[in-house]
Amino acid sequence: MKRTLIIAIITGLVLAGTPVLAQDKPDLEKLQLKVRALNAEAEVFRLRFTVTRQELVQAQKALQEAQKAAQKAQKKNPTPTPRPEE
Repeated sequence: MKRTLIIAIITGLVLAGTPVLAQDKPDLEKLQLKVRALNAEAEVFRLRFTVTRQELVQAQKALQEAQKAAQKAQKKNPTPTPRPEE
């Protein structure tokens, strides 16, 4: 069914020829411009997400390094445990 419909549409376009395609040319150009604009918006959004993700990864690495440094400092110089008051 779908195949027959597709063949009929293609045959109709071939029989109609260039006048149909020339008539739709301005609409085609408008659609191409809209597609380009949407692609540009998608690229901007993707870049924003990527930058944010990179910043998040950098912050996580800095946090891990700070935690490791704090653990090393704690091992070298442990804080004395408070003695219970007598």
